[in-house]
Amino acid sequence: MEVNRLDFYIGLSLAVSSSVFIGSSFILKKKGLLRLACKGSTRAGQGGYAYLKEWLWWAGLISMGAGEAANFAAYAFAPATLVTPLGALSVLVRCAFFSNFIFWKLLIRFFPHFVTL
Repeated sequence: MEVNRLDFYIGLSLAVSSSVFIGSSFILKKKGLLRLACKGSTRAGQGGYAYLKEWLWWAGLISMGAGEAANFAAYAFAPATLVTPLGALSVLVRCAFFSNFIFWKLLIRFFPHFVTL
């Protein structure tokens, strides 16, 4: 089965954008849940539903849905041998975003004398 060049690049861009959407969705949802924890809301595991009112959590959920839809559409344009390995790229995106997210908290916690405000 021959894939023309345009379909290949469409599938590639959909797969990469899928990884970015999925990778960032975890960080958005986590930041939303942490924001609720700072407010003292009841956790979802304990019967709370305050996360449903948090716009950051919804942004993460919508971002994940968009990423999964882009991943599904990528299989229509590019071969699975290209799209499937690019799914692992979402783990790298998540790690890159998370390292920036948590770096300063860890630095302040373990090395407070290095941080001057």
